[in-house]
Amino acid sequence: MSRIEDVKSPVTDISSMRDLIERDTLYVDKTEYLYRLIESRSSLYFLSRPRRFGKSLTISTLEAIFKGERELFKGLYIDGTSYDWKEYPVIKFSLSNMDASSAEVLKAQLIARVNLNALKNSVEIDGITFI
Repeated sequence: MSRIEDVKSPVTDISSMRDLIERDTLYVDKTEYLYRLIESRSSLYFLSRPRRFGKSLTISTLEAIFKGERELFKGLYIDGTSYDWKEYPVIKFSLSNMDASSAEVLKAQLIARVNLNALKNSVEIDGITFI
């Protein structure tokens, strides 16, 4: 039987999967749902959650999975699956610090961010290879 001091408390201020695991905090394993999402191979998803409800942690978890960081997932659902743990390029950026004063300005910023991430990951977009 555990003592009350040994029980981990949930945290709400960590939005990085790596930080969550490395700090040995309580984590409710949702990797089964992420595995299903990945394996369904649908082309589009819209993930919506209320404010302060784990969107950043979910994205960070997907990023770690796609970067092949299997060591973070020891003992979690996805570790026991047939997932290949191959590293894939990850394009991730926040819309919170973008200028949305007009559709044109926002579009230009989105294109610039995608192109920057393509360059960073050596990914081809529309026949142009960014290296």
